[in-house]
Amino acid sequence: MASVSEAKSLVLDRITHRFASGTMAVSDINLDVKGGEIIALLGPSGCGKTTLLRIIAGFIGQSEGRVIIGNDVVDALPPNRRAVGIVFQNYALFPHLSISENVGYGLAARGVDKATRNKEAQRLLDMVQLGPFGERLPRQLSGGQQQRVALARALAIKPSILLLDEQEALSMADRVAVLSHGHLEQFGTPSEIYDQPQTLFVNTFVGTANRVTGTVIATDADGVKVALDAGGEIIARAPKPVRASDKVIVCLRPEHLTFVSDDSGFAGEIGMALPLGATVVHEIKAKDGSSIKISQARTGGTPLREAGTPVRVAPLAPGLATVFPQ
Repeated sequence: MASVSEAKSLVLDRITHRFASGTMAVSDINLDVKGGEIIALLGPSGCGKTTLLRIIAGFIGQSEGRVIIGNDVVDALPPNRRAVGIVFQNYALFPHLSISENVGYGLAARGVDKATRNKEAQRLLDMVQLGPFGERLPRQLSGGQQQRVALARALAIKPSILLLDEQEALSMADRVAVLSHGHLEQFGTPSEIYDQPQTLFVNTFVGTANRVTGTVIATDADGVKVALDAGGEIIARAPKPVRASDKVIVCLRPEHLTFVSDDSGFAGEIGMALPLGATVVHEIKAKDGSSIKISQARTGGTPLREAGTPVRVAPLAPGLATVFPQ
């Protein structure tokens, strides 16, 4: 979800939508997007991403809440008056129109003369590196090329808000909204989402995370001390309050772990080693039967650890592990 030409802010105020069947699609979504900010909606299939985009664009009227673009509440406006461009998951190109006509369709619907819209369509096709393909039909292009045509068509109307459905936006997003079952799990920068997940879902959905169980020993200013069921202790961060004796789930990212020679962390043995170019992934079998993966940079000449080798593993620094109540 990205703001573009003459970018305006976007506020979703308590957006809730129920389908006619009674199924809850999205529930109490609150987002405040600044003009010019790039926002990625992230979540599994069926989490409510597309429904939310359609509500913003005006194709669906939400059950509750308000959509505010700039200073205007746009709930009563039809899609063609919201200055919102959208690139659908399946691109939704008109199969009987040429590529140039597809790009200029929105301009034609707004009464722009043919010469002007043809010139603008050509400019946009040149921008997405499809200049020579204007007279072709959509079926004569690859999937990636059709995606670029859909993007050019969305940009042709000079939208204040550009919505991209199922696009690779995470790498360029200023902030990320993670959805699950219609609920907003977390809204923050990519670094915050990855390094400081606020829920177990975010921690395990974004990136890779090992999950082990344990019991809280104590909490203090340094973090939460946890006795792992696999043996050993670690210091972790806790997004939600936990108390001594609470049973918890501990999440550890493979790249946040390292082999140690002291008695910190927990003990296990090498199950397997998998070299992946510049990195190597070791699978560690812990004493309680759980399996932990550790990812490390692979330096030249470093031998792989053999299966069955006893090892001890710990986080690179206190607080890199995250605990959540069971």
